[in-house]
Amino acid sequence: MSSPGSGVVNGGISYWYADDGLPATVREPLAGDTSADVVIVGGGYTGLWTAYYLKKAAPFLRITVLEQRFCGYGASGRNGGWLYNGVAGRDRYASLHGHEAAVRLQRAMNDTVDEVIRVAAAEDIDADIHRVGVLEVACTPAQAARLKAFPRRSWPSARRTGSCTGRGRRPSGSGWPARSAPPGRRTAPACTR
Repeated sequence: MSSPGSGVVNGGISYWYADDGLPATVREPLAGDTSADVVIVGGGYTGLWTAYYLKKAAPFLRITVLEQRFCGYGASGRNGGWLYNGVAGRDRYASLHGHEAAVRLQRAMNDTVDEVIRVAAAEDIDADIHRVGVLEVACTPAQAARLKAFPRRSWPSARRTGSCTGRGRRPSGSGWPARSAPPGRRTAPACTR
């Protein structure tokens, strides 16, 4: 899909840049040699969060983020604007690393969504965040079986704090951190633009 009149084909830049326009100011390439205490290659989520937390921890650091085009150009800018706490292959992860490790991973994923929202508010970033849920659907019989079986699994109890979908009771038998959901339907905190 292209943004009408933009001349930009989907996949070239993010939907948001195609819809709202490219950044007004794109930095010029480095003119020559430079020095820094830390150089981060890539201005996506990982690179920018790394620079952010390094600067918070050690404000004296001279940090340079190198990006081929502009920050948010690559895959991080094309994710559709979602923050999602889902863990792909969570059953496999649990079978390889144990139930407690899987619950810790899920808690970390939940906390990550909350942290992005917290930082956006603390830094007065207008990210147009909305706390909503996720509807998971099945397209094949195998997916339907996994989706139906999920709430009945006997996971150890885990408490969820700060859920984007509210603090509801967890589906009966689910040991994954609690989220508002009727039995038989999984939801996850997510935030979108």
